[in-house]
Amino acid sequence: PQRADYSTAAATSFDPYAMKMTRLRHAVTSSPASLPVVVRQTITAGRNISGPLGSYVRKVAEHAYEITDEDIASLHAANYTDDEIFEATVSAALGAGLFRLDSVLRAFDAFYSMRPSQQTLSIASSAGLT
Repeated sequence: PQRADYSTAAATSFDPYAMKMTRLRHAVTSSPASLPVVVRQTITAGRNISGPLGSYVRKVAEHAYEITDEDIASLHAANYTDDEIFEATVSAALGAGLFRLDSVLRAFDAFYSMRPSQQTLSIASSAGLT
């Protein structure tokens, strides 16, 4: 799925590290590197990329534990360098991590904006007690 920008209100309202994460995103997606800026930004945002690099970064973001030497070999066969593969890997992992963090922060924001009685019902419902 396409990822939201990490600088959302939900993220910044609960996360004292939001600015550090924003700087990290900038360093990964905008610093000088082998892979073009637009490609790293596209990967981090979770948007589709065609070809072997697209398949690889989707796998990193969704099922990183399934990455094999063959995945890397197919990227080498498509003329990607080790530096480009590394940058794509870091971009995909960062994007997936920020997406998951933002989802959790949004859930916290929604939960803590409820009245206490709604929180109790929500917890009871989640635990299968209602």
